[in-house]
Amino acid sequence: FAHPLWYPLLVYGAAKILSLVNATTPLANIYLLYNYAAMIMLIAIVVVSVKSELLVRRLLVVFLLLTALNSLQVIVQGVLLHKRVFGFAGIMFVDYVGMSAVVATVLAVFHSGMKRYAFIGLATLFVGALITTQTRTSWISTALTSILFMSYLIIKAPMFHFRRTRLIATAFTSLIVVVGSYAF
Repeated sequence: FAHPLWYPLLVYGAAKILSLVNATTPLANIYLLYNYAAMIMLIAIVVVSVKSELLVRRLLVVFLLLTALNSLQVIVQGVLLHKRVFGFAGIMFVDYVGMSAVVATVLAVFHSGMKRYAFIGLATLFVGALITTQTRTSWISTALTSILFMSYLIIKAPMFHFRRTRLIATAFTSLIVVVGSYAF
């Protein structure tokens, strides 16, 4: 149980439980916490069983693939039904898709060629799905995380052998894509 993720998970769990206070039917919503319990069990299993970087990469690919499939479902259902939908992952999807958008952005920055374009496409899909969920708090947390990441890259550009002007142009282009997705 000596793992650096336990403390953030406990904080996250406390926030989830505290959100039940404002729920109109808190006892009826308790059953939705099974997603959180499943996530904790999954992390515990992964921490104990994953011993190689290759397995971590494979698990990340599976996570991004499942999030991409759920994103497609959310976008199609959202457009067809004209209401808030979360796909097969349920309400936790807004957390998964936010994390996936940031991970895909990071991977796009540090890869080149076709992989970069694939990760940019994934990040765009994730942002589109996040917008479709109409969950503003997830929009804000994903945007702030992305802004902090880009700011860090711009400040530390020489360390990563990046040009600041290109990073700023990329950040500006990304902002235009996100605003355009929202407008669409």
